[in-house]
Amino acid sequence: MTENSYTEGFTCAFCAGSIPASSPELRRVTVAVMGGFPSQELFAHRACVVKVISPKIPLGEVLDEG
Repeated sequence: MTENSYTEGFTCAFCAGSIPASSPELRRVTVAVMGGFPSQELFAHRACVVKVISPKIPLGEVLDEG
């Protein structure tokens, strides 16, 4: 992804919808192996991330509504 596209917006890794870079719903999800490398960054709507997390897992402030 180019630096220009970062300022314009992102594609949600879960719903494939567009997320403006200025959206308060934009979240970055980092997936890494246990040693930390390699890793990959994904972007998603907050609501999409919350939807796929088990309700048994407590949400931290980055995923809480409000």
